[in-house]
Amino acid sequence: MKKLNCIVVGVGHLGRHHARILASMPNANLVAVVDTDPERGEEVARRHGTRYVPDVSALNGSIDAAVISAPTSQHLRLSRYLLERGVSVMVEKPMTATLEEADDLIRAAGKSNAQLHVGHVERFNPAVLAIKKHLTSPRYIECDRIAPFGFRCMDVGVVLDMMIHDLDLVLHLTRSEIARIDAIGVAVISRHEDVANARILLKNGCVANLTASRVASKRERKLRIFQADAYFSLDLEARDAKIYRRPADFVPPEEIDLSRVEDPRTLVAEKMLIAEQVEMDDQEPLKNELEVFLNCVATGCTPEVGGDDGRRAIAAAVEIVRQIQQQRWGAAQ
Repeated sequence: MKKLNCIVVGVGHLGRHHARILASMPNANLVAVVDTDPERGEEVARRHGTRYVPDVSALNGSIDAAVISAPTSQHLRLSRYLLERGVSVMVEKPMTATLEEADDLIRAAGKSNAQLHVGHVERFNPAVLAIKKHLTSPRYIECDRIAPFGFRCMDVGVVLDMMIHDLDLVLHLTRSEIARIDAIGVAVISRHEDVANARILLKNGCVANLTASRVASKRERKLRIFQADAYFSLDLEARDAKIYRRPADFVPPEEIDLSRVEDPRTLVAEKMLIAEQVEMDDQEPLKNELEVFLNCVATGCTPEVGGDDGRRAIAAAVEIVRQIQQQRWGAAQ
């Protein structure tokens, strides 16, 4: 497979990791990094033996693929510019800031021979990949995504910054459309919501409860999925997953004589819910994502996470933000 000429647009917190990985991949040739900050752009370019360009309009030469990791407000302009020139694009989440912009970008991709991918990296987390084959019909999903305030993604709130990861996962894992959303949120220190909770009813009957905070004292990414025969506990930060199942000799708790049980907690762990550690590849999710992106560009296969997927996540996020803004609670109001 020939090497693809690649660029990274925006080499801040996340973009510099894209540059690092692309520079190390055998099927990628990192021909340039683009950033509005010359000092940052030149530093990343030097580190990876490539060149720095201040804006996509200054690019020259053949480019096959681009990763857009600039601020969300710039996603439409940058992605559309490259797509119109035949460059396949993977734009970081959220794909755009609004549904109108998402539709505009999808139309631009439709007119182009290039591909549009959306960077929902949690789909490529080894823990998520490992449990997918065990899922049958999720009935309840619980997502907790919290972190200290990081002074990044300041142009959007916690819903478009962080919760959108879990919105995409819920839609992907349930393969269902949304029937109803009830949301609440508070702007604690920024102009946008910094804490948010959403209860989502899917059309297939599954219920998802999502919590996101960027003013927490610790960093945590937890996902719990319940279905009739099992309970899945995922630590997306540690890339760890466990499955809890009832054993073949399961006895309902109502039928147990607790007077004969020395330690009820041990009874639960040994006789009622047996934990199984899920084996998985210990590969960086971002690397998994970029490998899939470049393979699709090279072979012409359908994007794993395309524009329509990105739009669905944005539609849910926009509704959550709309409900939060209607409440007029918090510093942002």
